[in-house]
Amino acid sequence: MKDIAKKPYIYEIEPTNHCPYKCIMCPLGLGKMTRPKGFMKLEVLSTLLSQFPGEQKLVRLHHFGEAVMHPEISTMLEMINDQDLIPILSLNPATLTPVLVEKIISGMKKGAVCFSLDSFSDQGLSKIRGIKRSFKD
Repeated sequence: MKDIAKKPYIYEIEPTNHCPYKCIMCPLGLGKMTRPKGFMKLEVLSTLLSQFPGEQKLVRLHHFGEAVMHPEISTMLEMINDQDLIPILSLNPATLTPVLVEKIISGMKKGAVCFSLDSFSDQGLSKIRGIKRSFKD
């Protein structure tokens, strides 16, 4: 029988389940997810980070919401870096604004940003993500 880890492996953390998209592949975007919308409290993130096993270094901030919509995303990134962990953000490029880019840069001393690119056209962005916005904006 294998040894059971004393601390859990935390695959991903969902800072928020708010999302501006209506993605065709997502239960939230399709309206099938009915749990209340909210933003994770910083105290909850702190508790989760304190439980990370020493061998785990990556903290993936993503699930059904658009993580960067959390009003304290910069602080969350700083908290992760302060624990000597590496934040990984996953986001849709259409979400980015100059203010949001600055929040990410100021909070993330080290880490990575993964962009979810499903299309390179306005029509594709509208069809897949459910938003009507110019891809070039």
